[in-house]
Amino acid sequence: MARIDWITFLVYIGVSLPSCLLKAEPIQEQVGRIKLDWGNMTVRFSGYFKPDSQNANLSYSESEQRAMSEGLLQAREVLVKIHERELKRQKVSPELANQSAVSASDYVTRTTYSYDTAFFKGGGVQVSLENNLAKVFVRKDLPFRKAFEEKKGSSNARFDGLILRLDKGIKPVPRYEIVDQSGAVLFSVESMTREAYEKNLMGRWFTEPQREELKYLGPKRVSLQVKVVGSDRLMVQKGAWTDALQDSMQVLSEGRIALVIPK
Repeated sequence: MARIDWITFLVYIGVSLPSCLLKAEPIQEQVGRIKLDWGNMTVRFSGYFKPDSQNANLSYSESEQRAMSEGLLQAREVLVKIHERELKRQKVSPELANQSAVSASDYVTRTTYSYDTAFFKGGGVQVSLENNLAKVFVRKDLPFRKAFEEKKGSSNARFDGLILRLDKGIKPVPRYEIVDQSGAVLFSVESMTREAYEKNLMGRWFTEPQREELKYLGPKRVSLQVKVVGSDRLMVQKGAWTDALQDSMQVLSEGRIALVIPK
């Protein structure tokens, strides 16, 4: 197949399915009271407070604040465990993993915001809280590339976003690498800017993605088949990778990636 036909085929897979047939399913993970949404890139949890006889005269706003404090306090411990678990998987020492986890959990709890409040009969208050999922895994010691400096003609890049279609299911991870058939690394966290990683991680995770939900990738998307060769290691044909991304490397540095797991 000619090179231009191959690229056309890839684009067709990525963006040409009828919208009526598409229904994205972001991958979610529940850890205690915390929900990690790898498709919408959010972390959500809630806090609850019910006044007793000693607090019967608290205002609604005071009760709401106490509910938020309860949620943040409970979440903090779980967030530390989630972060530590990921760094231990990356073979980071327990001491450094804990230090990083405490710092990340503090960052999350300081920047979390409420998106809904429910008041119950008897004075109970539940506050629903949300933050960017990437903040759960923020690390200050990772090596990143410098912010992308737009080159002349970069506005003519063929693609705005990348869809990676995995051949089998794996658990979403905030850090992975892509290699070619020889094992040479084609893409890793070091290929990204810090700003992009702390906003998008290395992409969002879905099953059966839909065009509407993939708008964040941009209008011109390319799709590649990849083989899972490890819990955080994916393999792609180097020729297809080069053809698809040689003029669109900013897609990688900015993390405009969707990882699709078969249902």
